[in-house]
Amino acid sequence: MTTIDEGQNVREAIEIVNASKIGAVPVVDGEGRLTGVVTEGDLLRRVASSWARRAVPHTRDREDALADYVKARSWRVKDVMSTPVISAAPTATASQLAELLQARGIKHLPVVENGRLAGMISRRDLMRALLDVPR
Repeated sequence: MTTIDEGQNVREAIEIVNASKIGAVPVVDGEGRLTGVVTEGDLLRRVASSWARRAVPHTRDREDALADYVKARSWRVKDVMSTPVISAAPTATASQLAELLQARGIKHLPVVENGRLAGMISRRDLMRALLDVPR
């Protein structure tokens, strides 16, 4: 399974997504623990935000605005990845996985067992599984 280290460059994440034709890459720390997911959406938001020229507002939301600024301009995967990670157990049923994807509005779901990444499930994987169900 393809993963990326949280300290790697965003360009490397883009290359992985493009080369493997997957929409999300699990992000791991130096010890191999899942710390986030970098998605096509994260990468596209970064591009769109970096092209916009907006000043950081001087409001009570300044902390959020600064976090958005870093997310839009940083070249570290750690700064642009989605967190916290929403994950599933390997024992989850297809129905439970589909419900979780729908409820959270996400397209990719890491499967974690004993704190370690065991796999990734996508909406497309579940759609393929539907084709295998007898009529």
